[in-house]
Amino acid sequence: MYLTLPINHNYGNIKKGWNELELKELFKTQGSSYEKKTVKNCFDNYEEVYLNDSRFNDLNVVSLRKSKVLDTDQDAFVIKFYKKQIGEETTYYIETGQYAGYINYNGFTIYISLSEKYNATVLNHLLTYANNISLDSESIRTNYQSQTNELEYLLCFMFLQALEKASILGLPRKYQTVNDRLASVRGKVDFNSFIKKDIPFQGKISVQYRDRIDIQEIIDVLFYALHVVKSKYSSQSLFKGRNIYNELSSKFSKIKPKSDTILKAKNHPVLSNPLFMEFKKVLELAEIIIKELSPDFKNDNKRQISGNLYNTSELFELYIEKVLKLNLNDWTLESQKGIYIYDTKFYKKKLIPDFILHKNDQYVILDAKFKTMNFSSYDVDREDIYQLHTYAYIYHEKLILSGLVYPLQNDYYNNENCISSTLDQFQHNFGIFGIELNRDSTIESIKKSEMNFTVQVKDLLKSDLLN
Repeated sequence: MYLTLPINHNYGNIKKGWNELELKELFKTQGSSYEKKTVKNCFDNYEEVYLNDSRFNDLNVVSLRKSKVLDTDQDAFVIKFYKKQIGEETTYYIETGQYAGYINYNGFTIYISLSEKYNATVLNHLLTYANNISLDSESIRTNYQSQTNELEYLLCFMFLQALEKASILGLPRKYQTVNDRLASVRGKVDFNSFIKKDIPFQGKISVQYRDRIDIQEIIDVLFYALHVVKSKYSSQSLFKGRNIYNELSSKFSKIKPKSDTILKAKNHPVLSNPLFMEFKKVLELAEIIIKELSPDFKNDNKRQISGNLYNTSELFELYIEKVLKLNLNDWTLESQKGIYIYDTKFYKKKLIPDFILHKNDQYVILDAKFKTMNFSSYDVDREDIYQLHTYAYIYHEKLILSGLVYPLQNDYYNNENCISSTLDQFQHNFGIFGIELNRDSTIESIKKSEMNFTVQVKDLLKSDLLN
């Protein structure tokens, strides 16, 4: 049993529910008693899934940033099941949040998709910008659009690109003492072995030297993950990684890695070497690919809920960050920089604006919000405005612009309706900004909207600096 839902489904004032017949069609059930019971239990228990709930530790979040720490103060909502009785009819509801991916829940799989809400072009463009993952070739895009599970495909390409980057200086290797008998001296003579084995002299000398050797656990895990990707998406998916695939293939032990092998590879001391630190992320992705995509891997997970997710809000933040860096390169941009207020008191708090731009002691603060924007008053949360005004107050007269950046659902935009300069005595501009991203978006329309966004910000900065 499975179903596919968009992100932020029913996560607003207007809810869409299903009756029992529609629910059966939605879940692709065959009508067995087990399937009926499974679906019934979901809604009867009014189940809510949050990442910071210890019951759901087997929900893995794939971080698109370098930091893997989950902020416990953030909205870590994933999915909720509930039902309402109206007269004699029962209506069933499911809500999703900003986490996309797949969840194995009580015997069936739920796919939560960004491209289901927008389209594959939008997802492709965000990934290309935000994580330097190129899905632009027609063959790859066609293959991608045929996949049910977008996170599965994303994981494979994140793994391939991370491996390519990490292996520039070669695969991880460690130094080990080697005892050998050679025709010439290498390292130092091993006198104990020389006396026992080389007298009378037979043309070889017992020596002892240090040499770098491959780490078999890491070789096996990396190769097998590549093998899974290749078998699932064809050899074309390996493109630039073909050389590293051939090298790993020649060194593979021919033993499929198990859980203990993966654990040894991830925790190997050689990964503390700065030359090989980037392999930590590669091995984390390899573990997910092997455990989730390999039919040969036996997962002993008995938890009620498991799966892999990624934060679409984080993806949007990374995308906006790249757009700002490319188009406002004369400003210094700091992302996710912590600011403390009341830092000498016991009630001090850490605030983390998404973007702080500064130049010549002038500041701009922007927050990215991956929420629906149709230019309705309901689209802008009160808490988001309060949050941004708190950031703005810290900089006082040094601030010249602050705003919230959204994925716009249409091109209706005008400065009079979206920009204000009347909040306080400092007269800095505050506004709602965005880039048009919707189900009809194309590469051309997105790039045009990006240009409009950056031109608008530049014009506001220019006018403020002149004043």
